[in-house]
Amino acid sequence: MTAQELIQYQIQTGHRQVRNSVKGLDDAALQNKLTLGSMSIASMLEHLCECRVAFIAESSGEKHNWGNYSAPDSSAAGLLGELSRLTEHVIGLVQADPSDENMHHATDFVALHDAYHVGQICACRMTFDPEFDPYSIYQGEDS
Repeated sequence: MTAQELIQYQIQTGHRQVRNSVKGLDDAALQNKLTLGSMSIASMLEHLCECRVAFIAESSGEKHNWGNYSAPDSSAAGLLGELSRLTEHVIGLVQADPSDENMHHATDFVALHDAYHVGQICACRMTFDPEFDPYSIYQGEDS
């Protein structure tokens, strides 16, 4: 497996885990957050979309202006649809440009970022939904 293939795998796996971590939540549940100062689940999903937008900009030599992104649709379905669309775009750029700089940005902006927020989403889900199984994020893994 090449580094490029590994990063693509990590992006796909992180995306699947994000989707699995919010599976079954409605728009109201997306507003849950662990503390007053933390992001809601919806805010985290929108932030992960922005991270992909930032990667797309950086991979074309542009600078992303953080904090100015707003998802076109803030419903659960809208956020997940946008996240999926942007993830496919990111994967296409990873396949097209395996340069070290592009791979570093893909790792920082997408792969590692997804893992960080999946943990937060799972902690939030466990707080508000005692029936939530945090191991459910691994459903669909290729193993």
